[in-house]
Amino acid sequence: MHLIIGATGPTGSQALADLVADGQPTRAIVREASKLSTTPNEVIDGSVLNPEALRKAMTDVACLYLSLGNLPGQEDAELAIISATQAADVAKIVKLSGPSAGPASPVAIARMHGRIETAITDAGGD
Repeated sequence: MHLIIGATGPTGSQALADLVADGQPTRAIVREASKLSTTPNEVIDGSVLNPEALRKAMTDVACLYLSLGNLPGQEDAELAIISATQAADVAKIVKLSGPSAGPASPVAIARMHGRIETAITDAGGD
């Protein structure tokens, strides 16, 4: 199962469309299902900030596509998502990041993405 977080945004919606077109099993966790441009096999109504909805969304997931838009609290939200992937034994995480992500970047959001990438690596991702 492929879980797409951010499936109503431009990048997540394209990932979802490509996976559905390829016949892959898909699931999306969304606050407003009416905003989905492609219908996945399963829709979890809820927020990634809700631990129960996130736990339900992670059930039997092999690959997570993490494409949250920039938002207040994004780092905490993505770190909670990464923690949930560990609890659910998700094998692969694909994260939308940025070209200058890293601890030495002069751009705050790039440093944040770098910290999240480090958390993914520390969780066993690549």
